[in-house]
Amino acid sequence: THTHTHTRTHARTPSDSLTQRRPAALNASWRAPSGRAKFEASARAILGDMDHHAPWVLKDVRFARTLPVWRPLLRRPLCVIPYRHPGEVASSSRLRSVRLWEEYVMSALTAAREARCPTMLVSFRRWLAPVSASDQARELHSFLHCGEVSGLVSPLDATTTERLLAAVRPSARRNTQSDSAVPRFSPAISRQLTPAALCLWRELESGRALKGHSQRETPLAAQLCYGSGAGRGPAASPLITTRSG
Repeated sequence: THTHTHTRTHARTPSDSLTQRRPAALNASWRAPSGRAKFEASARAILGDMDHHAPWVLKDVRFARTLPVWRPLLRRPLCVIPYRHPGEVASSSRLRSVRLWEEYVMSALTAAREARCPTMLVSFRRWLAPVSASDQARELHSFLHCGEVSGLVSPLDATTTERLLAAVRPSARRNTQSDSAVPRFSPAISRQLTPAALCLWRELESGRALKGHSQRETPLAAQLCYGSGAGRGPAASPLITTRSG
């Protein structure tokens, strides 16, 4: 959605070398002052390189767990959390786990809130229909514009929107069970779609998952769907974009 800016594409994200280990191992190493100092030195080098191409974007599912350690090094970040029906995500993943989807979604919501990061939810499903895709593209453009991201095409014209949406390939979607009035998944997946998981899905779809995002100690979805501050439950992929200036 932006022009007159350099883009930087990596087969692997620049954060891979720092976040490829399991979160538990990362937490253990970052608690030690020496581990934290080593991480920050490496992270600053990565971010310094990316800043030569600002504004830039990093997309990595592990930000749901690691954003707290990146946040002190970021200048005015914006957070975008893409999401998809938990049954479809579990059906497409190797682990076939709805609970893992719950855990990452709740971690993403919590991490973005604690980082005081302006946040937008982006629906996978809405990209697949021309009208809703155009609407969502405009909403995302408005979010980035309000976040003062430089280099945006403004206003978002029809030609740019058409070019953006040409990158969406609905034919590549393998799981469409959630499109029916009564979604049907395999018995193994259906058994995992607990009331709490479906509640979280509805909160994402309605946008209520971000209600009170900047005030509450725990995400509203955690309170409504789980009755406490603890989210359970693959994978929302937090996307971090920096604003120049």
